[in-house]
Amino acid sequence: MRIRYEREATLLDRLVDFKDYFSEIKRRVTVENLPDSPLTLEQVYVPSKFVLSDGSEGKSSLEDHLNEWIDEAGQRQLALLGEYGQGKSTASLMWAYHRITTNQILDRVPLIIELRGTSPRNLTPLAFLGAWASQYNINPQALMKLLVAGRLALIFEGFDEMALVGDSEMRLKHFRTLWQFAYPKAKVLITGRPNFFLDEEEMKAALGISKPVAGRPYCEALRLIPFKPQQIRDALRAYNSNLQSQIYSISKKGGKFLELVSRPSLLHIVAVLWDREQLYEKIDQLTSAYVMDLFVRHSYRRQG
Repeated sequence: MRIRYEREATLLDRLVDFKDYFSEIKRRVTVENLPDSPLTLEQVYVPSKFVLSDGSEGKSSLEDHLNEWIDEAGQRQLALLGEYGQGKSTASLMWAYHRITTNQILDRVPLIIELRGTSPRNLTPLAFLGAWASQYNINPQALMKLLVAGRLALIFEGFDEMALVGDSEMRLKHFRTLWQFAYPKAKVLITGRPNFFLDEEEMKAALGISKPVAGRPYCEALRLIPFKPQQIRDALRAYNSNLQSQIYSISKKGGKFLELVSRPSLLHIVAVLWDREQLYEKIDQLTSAYVMDLFVRHSYRRQG
């Protein structure tokens, strides 16, 4: 009789097939076009910079910081905060994409779980994971085993878009469910807009932002910094050189225009409409509302 020995690590490696999920992440980055554009996210992506909870700017790129965090021991979890259009979703997606495509052996698989329209407060962690896993024909119980074993990094994306958030108590119940995922070996990254909360105290209570206590999970907040002119120029590298130099030159002057295009999502819209709507002649009129209105009108005309 032949006896075969198996280690726990090799059993965990074969427990879940993430092929469909990985394909979806790659498609979103390298195949899917940006709105009203032939370009993909990969062609315009520029890493964001961030500020730590003590107010100091991070010394490394956001992705490097997340890579260091995912490999460290302890129960420090992270909240990635930023206003509308600052690139929270893009940053987490690109980090997951780079982890998936550059590592032959993944010690932790980054799972992007969108919170948009969900109501976690009445769900168990297994039920909540089950709704996500069903998209990719994955067994949620197997995912729970990987989570407990420290083989996953959960990215809860867009907490400001959860459903049923009418009062403070309801919001806190949502986060109590999410905190149940913080097992001793777990890594949890949650993203969203800080103005989702009534005040700073509610945000700290919901996200668990506090000083570390031995043996207990806690959270550190990272706040994205708006793009600076050089980052704006880099993000426009796939556009024609004339558009690139015009937007870059005007952004260096600061003011409302820089405030507008320093948000990656609005920068893309401005670039799409720059020549079509002759925005270079309307610099003083440009606000986020004005640009969004033009973009929606342009999209309707194109579809018509």
